[in-house]
Amino acid sequence: MWFKKKEKIVDLVKGKKIFFEENGNGWSIVRERWDYSDCNVPKDVEEVWTREIMNRVLINIDEESNYNELVFLFSALGELRVSKDIVVNHIIKYFSCNTLDTFTTILLCEILKRKKKYAAEKCVDKIDKAVKYYKEIMINSPITVDESHLNAKHLATYDFSEKNIRLRIEEL
Repeated sequence: MWFKKKEKIVDLVKGKKIFFEENGNGWSIVRERWDYSDCNVPKDVEEVWTREIMNRVLINIDEESNYNELVFLFSALGELRVSKDIVVNHIIKYFSCNTLDTFTTILLCEILKRKKKYAAEKCVDKIDKAVKYYKEIMINSPITVDESHLNAKHLATYDFSEKNIRLRIEEL
């Protein structure tokens, strides 16, 4: 018996809508959007969309003044299917061009550390040096917390005491 191979129908309109709604986050798409696989989007198209999202996120990072939102943008960048070295390099570049409060610095250092296991060898050394450098600065500086973190609903119950923040610095 001969079976006719079913042709895959590609639905780029629906696929792009889903892909962008989930900000290109592959885990979120697989977990939350089972209908995405029915769109049969080619990998090369996903790569173009990922670069488009990455460019948008990088522009937003450069323009963002709310540090709480900034941390979310760097997290979103880290969830894209891009080289983790790109994320690492942008965080390190951002550190060098901006004066940040202690809490934002902690959060960005934690993102760096999470990316360490996926980064290329040369970036692992950059991560270690950057985290060590900023940890030393934070240990020897007064604790500062940007208002955007203090007013963030998801941090309403967070303990922003100096003791707790210093403990978090030590854990870096």
